[in-house]
Amino acid sequence: MGRFSDARERLLAASGDLMHQLGYAAIGVAEICARAGVRKGSFYHFFPSKEALSLAAVDAYWDGQRPAWLAARDSAGDPEYRLESLIGAQIQAQHTYRQATGNVGGCMPANVGIEPTDGK
Repeated sequence: MGRFSDARERLLAASGDLMHQLGYAAIGVAEICARAGVRKGSFYHFFPSKEALSLAAVDAYWDGQRPAWLAARDSAGDPEYRLESLIGAQIQAQHTYRQATGNVGGCMPANVGIEPTDGK
């Protein structure tokens, strides 16, 4: 029987947190590994690159957000009420995040998506 490791999930969480706070370009594999408590060799066991991890982290972030968005979309009420409910939930999430971290993080995928790149 193989041993259990949550290293992949810790790497995803650390990468998501760091990208949410600092953006994509400002973080490196070493910083992600340090935050996750994972050795660099283990990083490359799960992900071939920082880019691959970042894409998985954005997917994981959306997986966490999706239920609230779907609940707002599928709730009873007119479209205006549903939109107000979704916006209210997002505002509450920002308040909770700020209390926990001292930062206003915004939307992690949007933060990463609008970040300037070097064209590669």
